[in-house]
Amino acid sequence: MNPVVLPQLVKGIDEAVVVTKLKRPGDSVQKGEPILEVETEKAIVTIESPYAGFVSQFNCQEDQTVPVGSTLLWIKSASEMEQEKREIRFEIRENVSEFEIQNGETLQEVVPNLSNLTACNPQITRMAAGAESSAPQALYGSSSVYANNTENVSIRSNRPIGFNPNSQAAPQQTAEPVFTPRVVTYDMQVANCENEIEKSPEFGIRKDRDDRRDASSLNFINPRIAQTVGMTPMRRTIARRMNLSSQTIPTSILFRKADVSELTKMRLKINRYSSVKVSLNDYFTKAIVMALASMPEINSSLDGDQIIQYADVNIGIAVDAKGALYVPVIHQAQDMDVINLAAQTKRLIEKAEQGKLTLEDMANPTFTISNMGALGVEYFHPIILPPQSGILGIGAAFDEPVEKDGKWESHKRVGLSYAFDHRIIDGALASRFLKKVIEYLEEPLILIWKE
Repeated sequence: MNPVVLPQLVKGIDEAVVVTKLKRPGDSVQKGEPILEVETEKAIVTIESPYAGFVSQFNCQEDQTVPVGSTLLWIKSASEMEQEKREIRFEIRENVSEFEIQNGETLQEVVPNLSNLTACNPQITRMAAGAESSAPQALYGSSSVYANNTENVSIRSNRPIGFNPNSQAAPQQTAEPVFTPRVVTYDMQVANCENEIEKSPEFGIRKDRDDRRDASSLNFINPRIAQTVGMTPMRRTIARRMNLSSQTIPTSILFRKADVSELTKMRLKINRYSSVKVSLNDYFTKAIVMALASMPEINSSLDGDQIIQYADVNIGIAVDAKGALYVPVIHQAQDMDVINLAAQTKRLIEKAEQGKLTLEDMANPTFTISNMGALGVEYFHPIILPPQSGILGIGAAFDEPVEKDGKWESHKRVGLSYAFDHRIIDGALASRFLKKVIEYLEEPLILIWKE
């Protein structure tokens, strides 16, 4: 049998969730034919069969998380499948009786009639097995207590054990002796004590008070539930990645505001004559890409004891689509002008909304941008996506009064939230990076200037 293992789909992703089994055991498959769909935090990926043959058995279940390198299923070749069929037919022939082989007849299975059977008392079963002497010890723990108790009962009643006062009402029948458990003295003492407690007035008052307290606390700790919704594989993966980030990355965060009044005016003028309408977020992307290209120590990641600084700026754009978070990537963004960045961003967002993003569209980001300005958020704490070293959050732009040349003017300002990995980046370096981004935004001609 040939195993099919989960490959390394994207660098940094060590597991995936099995979404759908496209084949069943016994189905034939061709080389390159889809057999499974798995989901990472980036996309749903189809696993193709590397062999031609028949599906033998699966080693995974749907909605199960499997690590990279683990065996998903086994595929048998045509010769192995034929050999298995021959072995099964031979085993069947070995199990058929000689009579059936000679006469060619099929014997009917004899099913015993269990309708007349009755349940047997476990105590009788033990006695039948020779456990009469051990039954009292098993029930009461001590043969002496049992003996003393039976003796006391016979003395108090002045009747022999097993005496039937209504012997004339029913004819005497000869029956097998049946073991009847006796009530021991300790049981009588416990029952009398419980009766005395329940008759006490204090018991009723305390019971009512406890019932009321339990009822009031029940309403407090158990609110009404509207519905219970199971987490999708994508949501579970996002939760795991966010948990990994919060537990493994010592994050620091800086907040600053940038004046984008001039940038807003310039954008409106350019969009009048451009076939591609550039959004304010596209200019933010260009400013961040330029700052990262000039500071490779920010465009970096941690690999063990080594810090990797990247020459290419692969900028990830956080997108909320279909109730999930996707981060498509613009690769080598340092070589693009703002028009190309706008076109690439629009293309990736449309693919995310249509559910058509591929692994290549989301592979190997070096830095991420998250814009929540459309939701009216001014500042927030973005979560770093491992193994990246930082993420920049962009808030909404608001009109604020600003003093300039002794006069108060209305300026449009936007809040920036820069979260960074303090293992790699110090506060001073992070401050210089954020300052450079703001300089590009407040001098917007730099963003479109071509030498």
